[in-house]
Amino acid sequence: MTTPPLIESFELNITESDFPTSLSQTHPAVTRLYGRGHRDLVAAMGKTPGLAIVGSRQATSQGLSDAHWYASVVSQAGMTVISGLAQGIDASAHSGALTGAGSTIAVSLEAKSRFAIGTTLKLFASSTNSS
Repeated sequence: MTTPPLIESFELNITESDFPTSLSQTHPAVTRLYGRGHRDLVAAMGKTPGLAIVGSRQATSQGLSDAHWYASVVSQAGMTVISGLAQGIDASAHSGALTGAGSTIAVSLEAKSRFAIGTTLKLFASSTNSS
């Protein structure tokens, strides 16, 4: 069994210069993000094209297929796909995004100690190990 690679955790606060401006303009404003992976991708949100794809954890097979296809097309165009860390639509979107040239960002508003990584971390670990 291959050990999954260490995925860097980070916290991004609204007072930091690389905090995505678009998130500070929501009502109520998002003031803190927690993530794992490349912090620079999150900092680029709002400055580079991207698409958020979210949905049910108990999605239909059609929903899973559609999320994967849309994310794949968006990623092949060089855009970033943004979603949560849940199983279902989120995981399917991340999986589709990994097939293209773009990037994928998994974002949570919960503290890093409470990340519900489960299936999605396995997805990232397997995609990283396959290269």
